[in-house]
Parts: sequence; C-alpha cells; structure tokens
Amino acid sequence: MNKNRSEKNPRITKRQLASRLERVEQWLSEGCGREVAIERCVDEWGISRRQALRYLRRFGNRVASKSRGDMTVEWHIQKRASLFAIAEQAGNVRDSMAILKDLAELQGFYREPGGAAAGGYYEEALRDALARFLPTSK
Repeated sequence: MNKNRSEKNPRITKRQLASRLERVEQWLSEGCGREVAIERCVDEWGISRRQALRYLRRFGNRVASKSRGDMTVEWHIQKRASLFAIAEQAGNVRDSMAILKDLAELQGFYREPGGAAAGGYYEEALRDALARFLPTSK
C-alpha cells in the first residue's frame, strides 16, 4: 500500500468510480449546483473537496468526449433544466419562463409534425399555460 494513502480512504474499484460518476451526473442533471454536488460527494463518500472536484472534472471530460451530434440536444436540455431549477429556487419568474420557452423550442414543441412552424397554436397554448401560473394584475 502507498505510504501516502491513508487507511481511511483506500483506492476504489473502476466499478465504484463509474457508479460515483453516474451519481454526480444524476445530481447535475437534476439541477444540483456545482457547490452542492461537491458537498454531496464529500458527505456521501467521505472524500476531500479536491477529490470531489476531480469527479466533477472527469464527468465534464466524459460529456465533452461524446460526439457532438450525440450530445448537443441532450446537453442543452439538461443545462436548461439545471438553469430552470436555479431560477425557480431564486424565485425569478421571468427567467424561469424564458428558460421553459427555450426548453420547449429545443424539444420541438413549436413545430408541427410535418416540420413547418406551428404558428399561433403553440404560442397560444404557452400563453394559456403562463396565464394559469402567473398572477394577473387586476
């Protein structure tokens, strides 16, 4: 055993590392911020902040290594979901709604099945949905 490695934190297996990276990916895709993810790593696995940062960096490298065509839409959708969670938590309705609209565009809600722009139908549906959630000033 390496003299510098403590008995408290022995090496983990490749399978454990993969599991931890998947867990980090899950936290980040749920909208968990970077600092919260670091704290969860430290608390859950008893590792240092530095090691937790390495996990986040490895996750980032893994995402970046995917081919651009495979990850583009998926990455953008996950990023919007993360931003939406942050805006909601801050109580920022304007940004939340802008992020939701952008997310809907990414997911194709503004296109008809034939591929042409849907025009007023989806915009009207979005306005109706917004009216239900936003208070009106009377």
